Amino acid sequence: MAGPHSPAVSLDGLGKKFRLTHDRNWTLKATVLNGHRTRYEEFWALRDLTLDVEHGDTFGIVGGNGSGKSTLLRCINRLVEPTSGSVDLNGTELRAFAGNFLWSTGANEVAGRYCRGHFDLPMRNCTVALDGEPVVVDGTLVDGLA
Repeated sequence: MAGPHSPAVSLDGLGKKFRLTHDRNWTLKATVLNGHRTRYEEFWALRDLTLDVEHGDTFGIVGGNGSGKSTLLRCINRLVEPTSGSVDLNGTELRAFAGNFLWSTGANEVAGRYCRGHFDLPMRNCTVALDGEPVVVDGTLVDGLA
């Protein structure tokens, strides 16, 4: 339980592991011939991260593409569950806030967009417009966009 002098954010042994698939069986024939097995490797985006951020502190997360910045913010925001360790937000559960989401800019290798870096901004109860049209109003996605 967080006390009055606890850090605003405390990470203890935080880790997040993903399974990266290789040679996925795209057809029924391939699945049968390969014995229903899909090859994969484990990839640790974060491993054994311990960090305290005190109330009133400002901190930045800097690193190259693939270094775990987005994964760290997603774990802090509870958008993904860590594989190991814990995140304590001085007793505050961010999922309890309406309109909590992570706005990410920059590279998206799946979409074929590459760049030298990007920003991830956790946002709450904001309004976002694209080309002058609101897509998020007061932290809520506009109807029909989901």
